[in-house]
Amino acid sequence: MYAMSKYLALQGKEDDPALEGFYRDIVTSNGAHRTTSAGRLQPVDAAFFEVFGPPLDRKARVLDGGISSGVTTAEWMDGFAARGIGLDMIATDRCLSLERVRLAPGIDGYVEPGTRHLVQIETPLGGVRTSSRRRDLLTGSVLWRKPLVWSMRGLLAGARPSARTRVTFVSPGLRDREGLSLVEHDILDGLPAPANSLDAIRLANVMQESYFDPAQMRAIARGIRDACKADGGIVVLCRNRAAAIDATLLRMRADRSFESVRTLGEGSEAARYLLEG
Repeated sequence: MYAMSKYLALQGKEDDPALEGFYRDIVTSNGAHRTTSAGRLQPVDAAFFEVFGPPLDRKARVLDGGISSGVTTAEWMDGFAARGIGLDMIATDRCLSLERVRLAPGIDGYVEPGTRHLVQIETPLGGVRTSSRRRDLLTGSVLWRKPLVWSMRGLLAGARPSARTRVTFVSPGLRDREGLSLVEHDILDGLPAPANSLDAIRLANVMQESYFDPAQMRAIARGIRDACKADGGIVVLCRNRAAAIDATLLRMRADRSFESVRTLGEGSEAARYLLEG
């Protein structure tokens, strides 16, 4: 597995094809994979810029929620820059940082802060995936992977504070970006922005009924409605299919109701929670 220290040392645009497998092997404490692919949202971004009317007297205020690795967030920011649109962006996810913990000489564990959840173990030979897969039974790696993870968790419990270092866990294309604020945040707690402030909100593969029950979907919709700017704010909702991506783009009217302005594929099932008022 691609070593975390190697990933954290990368700079600039991602161009290593091995990174897609690296992201796929990262599993967070809520069971979500860090899976991401460059260019995945290009059709959605193209549709967005066709309907987005940027403010003329200030930078656009934008939020990208549930960014995962942030690869597509960097691409969205590049789209604003290519069109000469100034930008203040908030990028959110539950986990945008990790703790690097020295567990033993030459062995580091990468842990979600505030938990004992190891996302990778790194040895002198490289990174070790901590999640299990069916193929582990076929390869026999199940015989050593689980015992290794259990033993490393035991060492983690006794690690001193001085053995822990916080690291930012996002795409190298996002690190040190001007005009970007990275915020660790749970989308069920609303959006981390003032009321009536955001010119655009994008939730790509986040607001889905397979992840949240109807009450939670309505709570997320309230957060969007509160933060979106009236009379022109754009909301982008996406969901993945195996061979395509579906999306609905909505515009907020002056009375704070929403209208659908563009649909890609089958659209997003989450759009109705905003359209129903």
